[in-house]
Amino acid sequence: MTAAVSLVLVVACLAWLGSDQLSEPDVQLMGGEQFSATQLRAMESAFGKAGLTDYCVEQGRICVARSRQAKYMAALVDEEALPADFGQYLRESVQGSGFLVYGSRQEAQTKVAIQSELQLTISNLKGIEKASVHIAEETTRGLRPQKNVTASVALLPQAGQTVDEATAAVVRHLVASTWGASLKPESVTVVDLSTKRLFPCTGDASTAPGSSYAATKKKLEIDWQEKVTRVLGIAGALVAANVELDAQSHAPRSVNLSVAVPQAHYEQVWRSRHPGAAVNAPEGHELHLIEQEESAKIRAAVLPLLGSLATEKDGAAQVAVSTIHSSAAPASSHTVYRDRALQWLALHWQSLGVAALLLAALWMLRGTLEKTHPLEPGTEATPRDGLFLVTDHPPESMVADPAPDPSQPQPHDPWREELAGIVRQDPRAAASVLKTWIGNAS
Repeated sequence: MTAAVSLVLVVACLAWLGSDQLSEPDVQLMGGEQFSATQLRAMESAFGKAGLTDYCVEQGRICVARSRQAKYMAALVDEEALPADFGQYLRESVQGSGFLVYGSRQEAQTKVAIQSELQLTISNLKGIEKASVHIAEETTRGLRPQKNVTASVALLPQAGQTVDEATAAVVRHLVASTWGASLKPESVTVVDLSTKRLFPCTGDASTAPGSSYAATKKKLEIDWQEKVTRVLGIAGALVAANVELDAQSHAPRSVNLSVAVPQAHYEQVWRSRHPGAAVNAPEGHELHLIEQEESAKIRAAVLPLLGSLATEKDGAAQVAVSTIHSSAAPASSHTVYRDRALQWLALHWQSLGVAALLLAALWMLRGTLEKTHPLEPGTEATPRDGLFLVTDHPPESMVADPAPDPSQPQPHDPWREELAGIVRQDPRAAASVLKTWIGNAS
């Protein structure tokens, strides 16, 4: 029975190890499309309702097993959790308008669809996680009624980012041009939900660069920030500009730039130069040398942009470069290896348990087969396999004689020879005789 149970365990473990349960996701859903946090929540909710759990999310993409891709797509369709495409809301509005829907009701449906399309378009802007658009229309009463249209756009940027003036200006013009001539860009209010910053309806400074000293100064500073950021192309770098204008003509007289580079950029440069180095960060002296080299390169790249506004050859006074030091110390190699080991165990603990059970079943099966192995031909049972008779007062005939002296002739004992013959011929009869002797002696 033990051998049978062990064999069943071995077969079951091998079947489990060879099944699809251990196959890791190897296909990205919907061609590797990247989804936002809002879309992922809706999609994961649909997967949960369908009982689908063997998937993973990597950088906004959903990875599933190739054989189960159709089930995941079916779950999204059933729960209507597929991400919306551009133009989908307008198509649904037109297709859903029957002959009974006309006039003001049909116009209201179209306006709701346009707002939904604006939300989808703005949400796909770089750095924007979610957007909400509300457009209000009010018609004044009187002999000459007028229509006043205002709009508000609430923006939720991605983690670690904020909404700037340039993004707010783009959103204003996008909403105004999409809605129609009745909505002006200066009538669109933009709100940053992460910082509670309000971009009010005070007019777009970018449309009137010479309207005032402050508006022109602000526009030029934003232009310089965007220009230097594109030229450097350093991830996480912060650029600030200060433009001084002429009081009369509002022409720029001087430009001072400040560039803050994260320490991770210098560490990345060091690792690119030492591809076979350990995971740890470089030493302080090496990092300082790289900072000096990169600062000189940044000044050399920005200085030609200043043109006639450059006052020095090296640009040290006009282009200030600083370092954003990371607050957290870099993880050591031991910590990295430990985290990787824990992640691997979290993913493969089931397979490890099944492998351990398989080894235990094989060990049990081996031990059972060794115990049930028959005796080889020609071998005899050892004396320990025989029957022993133990008494407190054995009869005199059962008491062992002293060791015979080989020099003396041994007396002939017919009873002993007869008893030995009975034992050889019929062990049961010999046992019966011994039992009778023991009974008479007691």
